Amino acid sequence: MKFLAPLALCLASALAEDNTYHRIGPPSSHLKVESCQDIDTDLFGDEPGSCESVGFTETCISCYRGAIFMVKDISTCSQDSTECYFRTTEEECIGMSQCPYALPATANLRASRK
Repeated sequence: MKFLAPLALCLASALAEDNTYHRIGPPSSHLKVESCQDIDTDLFGDEPGSCESVGFTETCISCYRGAIFMVKDISTCSQDSTECYFRTTEEECIGMSQCPYALPATANLRASRK
């Protein structure tokens, strides 16, 4: 019976990996491309498999709450492309009041150049 314990652990681990689902979200006003989140339930009919398994391989982090989203192209998640609402793993959130990419700041900069 002792040999069953390791087998049970292996089986439990394999089942845990199989219980990964993903949810694809539409583009939004700040993250302008489809994004994906890995979730642990199909309660709302989400598809089985990870975000990575369907091509979303780049990590994108919300600057507001630190939520993790996956995108297909990392350049679509920089603070520059999201007006500082999201960041790549290589960036630190600047903060909305300091963001040089925010739409209002850009509009004000353009107006001051006239």
